[in-house]
Amino acid sequence: MQIVLSKNKGAVYYNINLPKDSADSYTVNILSNEAAHETATDIYYIDAFTPEINGIQKFADKNQGQKIRATFRPIHVASIYGITSKIIGFATCLLGTFFPASGFICGSTEQEKRS
Repeated sequence: MQIVLSKNKGAVYYNINLPKDSADSYTVNILSNEAAHETATDIYYIDAFTPEINGIQKFADKNQGQKIRATFRPIHVASIYGITSKIIGFATCLLGTFFPASGFICGSTEQEKRS
């Protein structure tokens, strides 16, 4: 773990995944300070028997399709631009539930007037 942390001094968080098989490697996902969003992590593969890095998959090295797919979740939960987008997303959700309910109430009172 020290090897991975020494390569990423400014990590916001990291996630360690244990190997599923005895021949597999540990995987460490690291979110750096310069990451565009919360799912723009770099993945390090560490050998289970020796403290050596087997491979690195940087977010910058992924193809365009993988980068777009990683951006879906931050857009969906409105966290892509921090607290500002979370507030806008919350207001949008409130309006999205208010308009159908108010439309139903207005429509039902209109029908009562006609009857």
